[in-house]
Amino acid sequence: MWGKFHGLSQNYFEIFQLPIQYTLDEKKLDASYRAILSSIHPDRFVNATEAEKTQSLMKSTLVNDAYTILKNPIQRAEYLLEINNVSQHVKLDNAFLMQQMEWEERLEAEEDVVPLNQFHDEVLTDLKQKFNHVEVLLDHEKNFTGVANELAQLKFLAKLAQKIKDKTFLLMAD
Repeated sequence: MWGKFHGLSQNYFEIFQLPIQYTLDEKKLDASYRAILSSIHPDRFVNATEAEKTQSLMKSTLVNDAYTILKNPIQRAEYLLEINNVSQHVKLDNAFLMQQMEWEERLEAEEDVVPLNQFHDEVLTDLKQKFNHVEVLLDHEKNFTGVANELAQLKFLAKLAQKIKDKTFLLMAD
């Protein structure tokens, strides 16, 4: 039943009564979030005791944090690793490190919007493939240790996509 919040010891998926997996029903998450928050929001406890107000604030903070993390696919994958006690610290292979350097050099050298947009599209395609691979590793293969390397690459690609977007906007503004 949505709106039931049992306590501060639940994991983020349990709070919203979702299966503990990477693939997520975002409509159910959103609906559950709204229902829970409406029942525990500090505004509902204006005339309550200080202890009840504090508890409401703590629960609201937890629910907001949980929602933010589950909504973000990279943070959601990181959280799944965390609750499965899998280290996220990996050493990236040399091939990916070399690719990173090439991408950074390409970004730095490019001064035209059209090639930057093409580059951005390439990075978004790579990101989509990585997200799909993370989904397979987590939900189908239950290979939590294999996800750590993919996450490191995903984070880099997401930052690179943002850098490309930022540079494109700067060039368009000139």
